[in-house]
Amino acid sequence: MESFEPGPLMRAMVEGGLFVAHELNRATEFCQNSLIAPLEERHYHLYPFGMIKASDNFAFVATQNPVETSGTYRLSRVLVDRIGCWIRLGYPSKETEIEILKVNAAAFDLPESVLGKIYEIVNDTRGNPDIEIPASPRAGIYLTRLVNKYGKRFEDEDSAIRFFAPSVLTKEMRARNPSKSVEDVVEGILDRRLG
Repeated sequence: MESFEPGPLMRAMVEGGLFVAHELNRATEFCQNSLIAPLEERHYHLYPFGMIKASDNFAFVATQNPVETSGTYRLSRVLVDRIGCWIRLGYPSKETEIEILKVNAAAFDLPESVLGKIYEIVNDTRGNPDIEIPASPRAGIYLTRLVNKYGKRFEDEDSAIRFFAPSVLTKEMRARNPSKSVEDVVEGILDRRLG
């Protein structure tokens, strides 16, 4: 006996829900093209069931990473034309990003001063002229988790930050100029922020 379990897109179309395509520019061209009919004609032909029509309440939201990020594809012009509005988001404010760090660190018990240092270190990568791709809020989350979990093994939190920060931050960052490595930039930031 055959059965069919509708996926998130089909359920959102039929039930009139919101479909979120997270990091859409990581999807292959084939996957991107499969969204054209639901967005343009508000239907999808699904063999062997036939035409699935979208409810009037069906809505589509997508996020995308910066185009320079590895593993991303350019969105096709056809798909871009069918997405009604684009909102460019920058980095969160200091207060918001510190709240993000708190929420994402299990059994959180770091003092605000330590969170402030982690935020400042991550944020210093963002306006740095030597960095093409800076550290993301996710890097701050990982650093916070490591310091929160293993900080007691170090003399103090600053020592834990100094130990974990290079490994966490440099994995996603890219230098603008090959004469200055990401590791050198991170070490300079750590020296300024931690002494």
